[in-house]
Amino acid sequence: MSVDPLAEKYPNISSYVYCADNPVKFVDPTGMNIYNVNKAGTITCVKQTKDIFDMLYTSDDYNKKRINGKKIENQNILSDLANGKHKDAQNWPYKNADVESNKHNDKDVFDVFKLCADFTHGEWEMLKYKKNGKDRLWIGSFFGSFSNGIQSINGESSPNYSDVGLNNVTWGIHSHGLNVSQATLSEIWKGMGYLGKGRYKSDYDVDMVLKKQFPYSYYIYSAPAKQIYFINPSQAEPIFIKSVNSSNDLNLSK
Repeated sequence: MSVDPLAEKYPNISSYVYCADNPVKFVDPTGMNIYNVNKAGTITCVKQTKDIFDMLYTSDDYNKKRINGKKIENQNILSDLANGKHKDAQNWPYKNADVESNKHNDKDVFDVFKLCADFTHGEWEMLKYKKNGKDRLWIGSFFGSFSNGIQSINGESSPNYSDVGLNNVTWGIHSHGLNVSQATLSEIWKGMGYLGKGRYKSDYDVDMVLKKQFPYSYYIYSAPAKQIYFINPSQAEPIFIKSVNSSNDLNLSK
């Protein structure tokens, strides 16, 4: 018997336990990295070892020992979202992951986006863009409550493409989460800032869309309704695109 080589990083977990002391819940043949995300949208590594993939759980599932996690093969994604610290052009702190778009990475990013958007109170952004001729996927969110000395936010927002320095964006999807009380059409539209009769509540991103200043297709994912809507500057109201039954339905490149 030997101790976990990273035991000193997790003093609250015995160095001799298997699978974070949850062998019924986890299968850990070589030692996976286990992460959970709480309601505020904070992603935390609860056990770090040396497997070739990670697992992501909601904090509810993790605490209640439910086997509902997502296997994430690209180990940079959750690590970056848990540990990265950046500031956008408005001086807001955010965390993100940015990977080359391919079959495996796309599935990982879609899985993380849907799990986090469905569970957390915060808002998430996912952007498809080109860099050096190659497609990439960007995912990120603001975390916690912050102030830049002029304005304050409470985590219920996500970075804007231009504020994080992205160009050549093909499409973007922004999530509206559990702060929408019901999955009724009026509540969904209200969450998007749509007031009815062709009127929108002033919002930075929506204003840019309506003024045709967004250089890409802008979608909103309503987590309570599990539906995607399109904000079109030539259409008075949000346009229903499709229902989201699995994370693969978030692929807007099809």
